[in-house]
Parts: sequence; structure tokens; C-alpha cells
Amino acid sequence: MKRASLIDRLRYEFDNTISRGPAGLVLWLAVVSVVLVLGTALVVAALDTNPDLDFSAILWDLFFQTLTPNPVDPKAGSTVFLGAMLFATFGSLFLVSIFIGILTNTIDHRIQQLREGRSTVLESGHTLI
Repeated sequence: MKRASLIDRLRYEFDNTISRGPAGLVLWLAVVSVVLVLGTALVVAALDTNPDLDFSAILWDLFFQTLTPNPVDPKAGSTVFLGAMLFATFGSLFLVSIFIGILTNTIDHRIQQLREGRSTVLESGHTLI
């Protein structure tokens, strides 16, 4: 039997977590967010020549920008740093959009279940028509 490649095993794990419902999707969004922040911080640390920014400061700024996309002062850093902040902003907007879609879909699915009568009934001693 042929051994599965790394890509196939990762895809299988991804499919398994996605099949568990919204919690799996949110977990993957968190993983992608961490990869976005760490990857961008590593690129900035490698390319930026500003000695005032150490890796922890870059990481914190990118993490904060990813969680709360705020306007960045153009005088705050080099072109590389500002480009990274722009990338983090767009990435976070994309991830938040996906998160909102997951929440909306989950709530809509639960409302549909309730409309179909798939809820627990705790009352007794009455006639259901």
C-alpha cells in the first residue's frame, strides 16, 4: 500500500476538523491568524533595517493590527513595515469576514432546526397538535 504524502495527510486532518462543525473552522482561522502574524513579522524582521524595532515590537504591532485594524501613521516606520501593516490589515479583514460568515451560518442553521421542531420539549401533560 502506498504511503500518503504529507499534503494528503494535512488535507485529511483539515477535512476532519472542518467536519466537526464551527469549532473546527474557528480553530483553523486562529491557526491562519497566527501564521499570518508570525510570517509577516519574520519577513519584516529580515527586511527592515530600522534598529529601533526589535522582533517583539514588530510581532506586537502586527498582532495588534491584525486584531484591530486601525489607521497606521505613515511616519511610524519604513516602507517595509508599512507594507507589512497593510498586508496584516487586509489579511485580518479577510479572516474576520470568514469568521462572520461562520457565525451567521451557524446561527441560521440553528434557527432552521428550531423551525423544524428539532428542539427539546420540557413541558408535559398537554396535547401537541
